[in-house]
Amino acid sequence: ARHVWEGDSPYERLTYRYSPLLSYIILPNVFLFESFGKVLFALADIGVGVIIYRICVLRGVKVEAAKFWCASWLFHPLSVNISTRGNADSIACLLILLTLYYQLQGKNIKTAVCFGLSVHFRIFPIYFGPTLVLFYISKYRFVGSIPHILLLGLISGGIFLSLLALFYGLYGYQFLFETYLYHFIRKDNRHNFSVYFYDLYLKYGDQSSTLTALLAFIPQIMVQLSASLYLHRDLSFAFLIQTLALVAFNKVSTSQYFLWYVALFPVVLPFLQIRKKTAIGLVLLWIIGQANWLFWAYRLEFLGENTFDQVWTASILFFLVNIFIIWQLLDIHAKTPNKKRS
Repeated sequence: ARHVWEGDSPYERLTYRYSPLLSYIILPNVFLFESFGKVLFALADIGVGVIIYRICVLRGVKVEAAKFWCASWLFHPLSVNISTRGNADSIACLLILLTLYYQLQGKNIKTAVCFGLSVHFRIFPIYFGPTLVLFYISKYRFVGSIPHILLLGLISGGIFLSLLALFYGLYGYQFLFETYLYHFIRKDNRHNFSVYFYDLYLKYGDQSSTLTALLAFIPQIMVQLSASLYLHRDLSFAFLIQTLALVAFNKVSTSQYFLWYVALFPVVLPFLQIRKKTAIGLVLLWIIGQANWLFWAYRLEFLGENTFDQVWTASILFFLVNIFIIWQLLDIHAKTPNKKRS
């Protein structure tokens, strides 16, 4: 924000990989007070809670239960911690949930606006595009879906391309590379939850690491398209499974990415016939998998011990835990009556 305020590019900060729109939004950090962004992101957290509540009520959940699911987000340790440390992913979560909320109301223009903004803000929601298209086809039949698909494409695409042109005109290729293209060849040499991290770490600086970074998209894209094809009739559930799979298969995975699917669970779980024991068991399994990784990562990062092998093994185990959770959710969803999910 300070670079923009002084007339420079936000990419003067070497680690800035976001849309310039974010740096403009938090300009009051410079001239008002330096924690403005954190307050804004916390307000976006509250906005997510409000939309969770409204989606639940809109789909027939009782008010008290809807409040519970709203609170499950508002008081979640991840949502509380990540936004207040200055991370803007709560805005991305808000835009995705607004996309769902307006689609549930049949407000296709607002759906397209929020979808276009979400893709600009964080490129990963582009995977939801095929899901929305298939949802329209299943709802309106092929011929009847054409106006809805065109509306979605023209408005969301128009917003994305307009912002792309605007910021390309201001900041040139650097904007295009740092915001979007960088993620295709990103090679993070720091340890993270991804199963790819150790391979990329060992090959860091080699040409082969770029090939690995690109090839990592193949299984991710295949899973995303499969989820769109088979789950599009239930948008909320499809978005959740796609996001879980995205984070699990991504070549870089950090705690802030978990926020993306944590925001979607409260609008899915009320509509699944899942036993409490099963739900608690899956949550505990996820916590144990993450805690195991954090134990070895702590010894590597803070104690200086050579635990790369253990961290990588923990990453593989955590990946398998996430795959198991996805499989369990798919099984439960398949056994839940359509009336419960509608």
